[in-house]
Amino acid sequence: MKLMIVESPNKVKKIKGYLGDGWRVSASVGHIRDLPDKEMGVEPPDFKPKYVVSPDKKKVVSDLKSLASGASEVYLATDPDREGEAIAFHLKMCLGLTNPKRVTFTEITKSAISKAIQNTRMIDNNLVSAQESRRVLDRIVGYHISPLLTQQAGIPLSAGRVQSPAVKLTVLREREIREFRKRNYYVVEIHLANGLTATLDAKGWCEDGKHIFDKAVAEAIAEANKVFVSKSVVEEKEAKPRAPFTTSTLQQAASSILKFTPANTMKYAQALFEQGAISYHRTDTPNLSEDAFCLVKEFLTSIGKDTQQTQLKWATKESAQEAHEAIRPTDPAVENCGETEQQRKLYQLIRERTLASVMPPAVDIVTSIEFTTVDEITAGEVVSQAKFTVSGKVQKYPGWRVIAEIEKPGSNDNELPATAEEGEEFDVETNLLTKSTEPPSRFTEATLIKALEKLGIGRPSTYASIMENIKSRGYIIIGDGKKKSDNKIRPTETGEMLVDALDAMTFMNLDYTRILESHLDKIAAGQSNYFQLVKSVYSSITSEAKNIKIDSLVETADCPQCGKAVKRLKSKKKGVGHFWVHMEEEHGCEDFLDDDNGIPVYREKYDSPVMDCPGCGNEIKRLKKKDTDDEYFWVHTNEKHAKNCVKFIKDEDGIPVVVKDQSCECPGCGKPVIRRYSQAKEFHFWVHQTQSHEKGCHKFINDLDGKPTIEQGA
Repeated sequence: MKLMIVESPNKVKKIKGYLGDGWRVSASVGHIRDLPDKEMGVEPPDFKPKYVVSPDKKKVVSDLKSLASGASEVYLATDPDREGEAIAFHLKMCLGLTNPKRVTFTEITKSAISKAIQNTRMIDNNLVSAQESRRVLDRIVGYHISPLLTQQAGIPLSAGRVQSPAVKLTVLREREIREFRKRNYYVVEIHLANGLTATLDAKGWCEDGKHIFDKAVAEAIAEANKVFVSKSVVEEKEAKPRAPFTTSTLQQAASSILKFTPANTMKYAQALFEQGAISYHRTDTPNLSEDAFCLVKEFLTSIGKDTQQTQLKWATKESAQEAHEAIRPTDPAVENCGETEQQRKLYQLIRERTLASVMPPAVDIVTSIEFTTVDEITAGEVVSQAKFTVSGKVQKYPGWRVIAEIEKPGSNDNELPATAEEGEEFDVETNLLTKSTEPPSRFTEATLIKALEKLGIGRPSTYASIMENIKSRGYIIIGDGKKKSDNKIRPTETGEMLVDALDAMTFMNLDYTRILESHLDKIAAGQSNYFQLVKSVYSSITSEAKNIKIDSLVETADCPQCGKAVKRLKSKKKGVGHFWVHMEEEHGCEDFLDDDNGIPVYREKYDSPVMDCPGCGNEIKRLKKKDTDDEYFWVHTNEKHAKNCVKFIKDEDGIPVVVKDQSCECPGCGKPVIRRYSQAKEFHFWVHQTQSHEKGCHKFINDLDGKPTIEQGA
């Protein structure tokens, strides 16, 4: 028997069906071991990670050991990325495997799995080392910085090697918006009798080449009344299809078009991959493999669509780490895949983008006309002729656009009302428009991921978790809480304070974060090593930690017992309100203090006496009523005993008194009823002894001088 171990249990059945008899397929259910929860797990001088089997994976490891011991060969088919390589390594170590075969496939199809089995390899220790470096760096930052932030702020805060720079981007953008001051600028248009309208090219007339802020300059240009055609070009231009999806572009498109969060996009993509519907969804390569290109081309030809003669290629960014192809459907002929509506929508988006990428570019006929003033214009220190431009286009050949329905290409035709020959002169009317500069836009989840990718911060597999972390920890919020359609990111006050507190830390430098990512890439390629990078980062983190400063984010006061600092917290228990605890973990005082209108109060604990219940004989204890000095009541020590007795027992001078329920016959149906007292409304009422007796009678019966009464007509 041969054993194949995969990551997800959802893949097991499908893969087993392809492998057939003589195979067992089992799952590790993700990572099986990690650094310990209650200690850093890595220390100088050697920085050797200390790994422990995750508590919830002990049975998984035990079961896999049993299966592996009876297998003739073990194939480790974890995912084809750094995380997957690391899981394969940990499986080898935990299961005591001497010569496991590493296999990878980027789609769950029979042919892909067969090909993988024929091309086994050893575990790539460079990839494992890169993943280990990332994990250890994240742990070093978290364990050294987060406790300091929490201690100073008084509430749980966390810093992350990548998540904190992501928060910083949103904070910098928000501050740009706050500091923005609107300015008027001027645009000059010319109108020709033949219907053409051209706009001034502002280059040379202002500092930024875009905005003329000096109205006098714009007015001088607007004095022009005659122009000639200095350039008139009619040419065909190709519009290439969009590249197939990478992880980040899929998250961006799904966010913009389908309104999916990056985390949900990855969840749906994971499900589609496990169902065998799409290729592996963690990749930063935007090109299809040659085989996939031919497969898609063959399908498009079969349905009468044009295709590229030679495969178009899109540039892969320098930092691309995954040697996979782009995300695509495994069978382009299948129109719908997925077990849920969301999965089906994502599949259709992936399929459409893939099909379009293999179709020919669209062709537009573009007309560009440039007009130049006949006379020179003097505006301030500038003396020059002004140029005005207008362009239009007409689609000649739709190409890939015929298939784009989900990702619509937009309005293509913009035909000019007239043309003009070079050298022609025209009398013109001018129009001076006043416009205002706009503040920079806030990030959306899609544009923040795009910015992170552009800056080289994080990797395809981390973008979704980065977004979820900074949202769940309250460092950013999505929208203003008023409009449902608002998907803009705003940093919270906590997020801004966090960024300011970490300002002196090297890892908050955006360039440093990018450089660190490139070091991880070098480790993956065998060009650098784990120890060198980890030692360097550990040194900078520990030396810079003393510079962290953040104001307390909670109300504080002095403890009325010991004088040490305490902080006010809100209880998670409904109706309990606030309480106070010491800022320091080791304080040698009371663990919890009561809150009296925002002031910490120490109340001596009441030592509850106990005795036997006069009603049922079980143990009961005496308690003091809240906010009173001399009012008491009794309850059962074991709450279960109250079910057959009384929940709250009256106290009379320190003695428990069980008031027996009065009972008599119901005046309506003759069945037994019991007299009860409503403490909230301070009156007596009667209810049937058995709930079934209420049928055909009354649920609640009024009390009149200690007897049940039903008003006539009720």
